[in-house]
Order: sequence, then structure tokens, then C-alpha cells
Amino acid sequence: MRRLFFCAFALLLSVLPLRSQVTVRVYGAQWEEFPLVKKIGLYQTPLVSREWLDRDFPKLAELEARSMRYEMACGKDDLYGQPCVVGTAEKPAYSLANVDYLLTQARRYCPVLVISHGYTPTILQSRPAEWSGFMDPPTNLGVWGAINERFAQEWNKKGYTNSYVEVWNEPDLKDGFFTAGLDEYLDIYEAAAPAVRRGYADIKVGEPAGAFNWWHQSLVDRVKAHNLPLDFLSGHAYGADYAWQLDGMRSALTSLGRNEAEMLLTEYSPYPAADYQKDGPVERAEAAMTFFNALPGFLECADLTFVNWAQYIDPGFFVGDKLGLVDRDSGARKALFNAFKLYGMMPADRRRVL
Repeated sequence: MRRLFFCAFALLLSVLPLRSQVTVRVYGAQWEEFPLVKKIGLYQTPLVSREWLDRDFPKLAELEARSMRYEMACGKDDLYGQPCVVGTAEKPAYSLANVDYLLTQARRYCPVLVISHGYTPTILQSRPAEWSGFMDPPTNLGVWGAINERFAQEWNKKGYTNSYVEVWNEPDLKDGFFTAGLDEYLDIYEAAAPAVRRGYADIKVGEPAGAFNWWHQSLVDRVKAHNLPLDFLSGHAYGADYAWQLDGMRSALTSLGRNEAEMLLTEYSPYPAADYQKDGPVERAEAAMTFFNALPGFLECADLTFVNWAQYIDPGFFVGDKLGLVDRDSGARKALFNAFKLYGMMPADRRRVL
């Protein structure tokens, strides 16, 4: 802590005019209101390559990221790690080496994994010839459950302790990830959640990784009616305001009545779409200040387990999407990466400095 203080003090002096005099008083016995709990993690999309993983995942050693979320994107067979389910509905086969590689590399540096089990594998698609077939509900929920159980068994075998499984990703975003409605999604969750628990008793299972907050209460109602596993609710928020998402999850969890159930924000970025384009604010030095300005709100929410910042490596294929901490083309660390690094260096206990 002493070393960090003197580094910060030296940095302060370096940016002041030479003739300025600064008096700094440190009140070592006076605590600030909330500690700097390391509850900030990262989100990695499947729009990535093995080359980028090898180049950029070792940089995670410079950060103290709490968690890494990864969206498997089953059924989108042109993305990293896919197809991970092959064969037929009657006899599924699995090809998980690439997914395992990414998760194992992430786990070296992030103590918690959040693995999104979505979407519909090709062998269960009603429109396998169509690119958007992955968004349709599985044609056989029994096989869908067995696939989720097999995934969970793999995470158990790999020793991914203290980890979480989300059933699908943003099913409430119909134009992007799910063509059916709420009831069909609840059936998907009901088939998958107990199967995940059978495959790995100690992994946490939940959802809905909502783009909105409309489905939290309905999921809780189904869970209570059918006595299903639900260890957490998760949601996403893009833009400065995320309180609406937390409020929706918090209200639903209150009605769940399970004190141990958690609340996760598994995708978050303070930028609207217009600002995360190439050479936009997210790629400039101001992104570091935006990150630090967002932290107090998260840290003050004692019931928020952690936040996965979107994103780690810039996603491929979308030329204008530059949300990452690391540039996908060059591997360069952005200002946002350095802000994460500085935060990781800070001690959790805070004292007042005047």
C-alpha cells in the first residue's frame, strides 16, 4: 500500500507546474465508506480467433479481473469453438477442445468463469439450413437437457470451481438471439437447469442474461412453481444507466425468497452504440475516466456479486465495434486496459486523503 501511495503521489507531482506547492494529508485511521472490492470482471465474445487468444490472454496476468464470461454460441458454426455438438439428435457427439482451451486460459488469470450455454446446436435446429436457425427453440428438450448436462460434466472434469452457467444469452432480444417467446424460453430453462445441476452439483446455474428486465419475475415464478434450481439472476446494460436492470433483478430475487441467490451484471458498458466505434470515446484516454466514474455505483451495491465489463478483446467481423480493452488488430492495450490495471493495483481498504 505504501508503494502504491508513493507511486500515485509521484504521478501527481509530475503533472503539476514546477512552482506549485501541494500539501497532502493522509488520515490513516479514517476509512472511506466502501472498500474497493474486486468485483469487476470481463466479457469475451465468441467473435475471436485462437491467434488472438494466444496473443492477448496472457495480458490478463496484468489485471485483477474477478471473472471472465464467455458465450459459447452453439449452433453458430462459423464462430470460435463451433461446432461443439455434432452427430445426430439420437446420438450427440462433442468437440469441446477449443472451448476448453479458451476457458482454461481465462481461468489461469480470472478466479471465476461465467459460461453461457446457448444457443440451439445444429442437430436440434428446426431450420438448420438457415443462418438464423440457432435462434429457434431446440426441437427436442430432452436432448437439449442432456447436452447441458454433458457440458456441465466437462466443466466439472476441468475443475472450473466457483463458476456459473447461464442458460442462453439475451433470449428477450428477439431480433438477435431467440425467435420464440417467454413461455418457450421458460421451457428451455426448465429442461436445462436441473440437467446442469446433475452434471456438476457445485456449479451455479441461473439466467436469463436479459437484454431487458421484463423476464426476471416470470422466471422466478416458474422456478418456484416447479422447484427448479436458480442460484442467480443475470442481466445486461449498455449506456450509463444500469439501475433499471438491477432494480428488476432485485425485485424478482426478493420474491424468490432464497437469501443465497445472487445478482450478476454479466455484460456492461457505459457507452451507447454511437460511442463504441473505431476512434470513438471508448478508444481514447477518456475511457479510463469513464471506467473510474462507473466504479462507485457498483461498489456501493452490496447485493451485486460482480460485473462483467464488455468486452476484453475487440470482437471480430464487426469492423466498427471497438468496445474491447485490447485492440483486435494489433493487440495493443487501450487506455481502458490501463484503467483496469490501476484499479487492480489498488488495495481494497480505503483511507481518506485530503
